[in-house]
Amino acid sequence: MLCPCGCGETLNLRFFGNRRPRWSVAWDREARPTVRPSIWRRTGCGSHFNLVRGRVLWC
Repeated sequence: MLCPCGCGETLNLRFFGNRRPRWSVAWDREARPTVRPSIWRRTGCGSHFNLVRGRVLWC
């Protein structure tokens, strides 16, 4: 996915394997994703946000 701040960077999230950090995704009835835990870019723009029911909630 692209970073929602508009910086244009591609975010790669790990959903499988033993390495951390690792995220999980759940889909609601309307196919909107919720990703846990929050996504925090420690490099580049430094964005920190939650993706809940397809909406970005900034931290």
